[in-house]
Amino acid sequence: MQKYDYFLDTDQNSQKEDIIIHNVGFSQCPPNDTSGWDMRDYFLIHYCTSGKGIYYVSGREYPIEPHDGFLITPETTYMHLADQKDPWNLCWVGFHGSKIETYLNQAVLTDKHPVFRYTRDNLIETCIENLYDNARIPDISPLTLTGYLYILLGALINNHANADTPKISISHFEKVSRYIKHNIRSSMTIQFLAAEHNIAPSQLYRSFMACCGMSPKQYLDTQKINKACDLMEKTDLSTKEIAAYLGYEYETHFYKTFKKLTGIKPSEYRQEKADHQS
Repeated sequence: MQKYDYFLDTDQNSQKEDIIIHNVGFSQCPPNDTSGWDMRDYFLIHYCTSGKGIYYVSGREYPIEPHDGFLITPETTYMHLADQKDPWNLCWVGFHGSKIETYLNQAVLTDKHPVFRYTRDNLIETCIENLYDNARIPDISPLTLTGYLYILLGALINNHANADTPKISISHFEKVSRYIKHNIRSSMTIQFLAAEHNIAPSQLYRSFMACCGMSPKQYLDTQKINKACDLMEKTDLSTKEIAAYLGYEYETHFYKTFKKLTGIKPSEYRQEKADHQS
């Protein structure tokens, strides 16, 4: 078996620190390799990078596969066993500190729920590799090392939060209307909006009519003219400048659209607002 376990020179009694790293390592296990049947006075997170095995703790057994991990809590008797045909490769980090249980609880990792599955990326393995490499550098700052562990714990917390969050389907209307609002200054056609969001123009039309009772073109014009009204009330920009600001190639097109939607000319709108404020 190839096993590399690096222990840091830390003070186990220094519980005032939020996080203290105890050890970090990795191993390539032979078939049926066992470890454990003892107790630790610190936490350990193991992560399986390949192969299979079983984690035994508190009278329960947990099959472990690639991208699975398991937590060993202090003062807990445990054992883990590598598979006979496809023995696992493991990496791990041991730690303690005053805030550790708070962070682990946020990730829903406890002695009653000691396993997790992380498939989003290779961040867990990368953090442990970086910890191992940097821990062996003389005079390395503890902040560098704890930074990697914070990233690892943050990934586990986010992993649990995302797993428990219902996946919300965003309609075509929501996607495109959001795009229009964020790009109100751009010159947009309905064909462009449909292509940008990988949907057919007819499908985009049906979605807008169902959600807001307007066609995409009517909605786009309304949003632009609403923004024009806001600019006329709050700025000294000329009508020509506002038309250019909102992506109208021709000022006459802006005039025509404005009057169609408001019933009055831009100059009349601005005068009405000025008279109302005076």
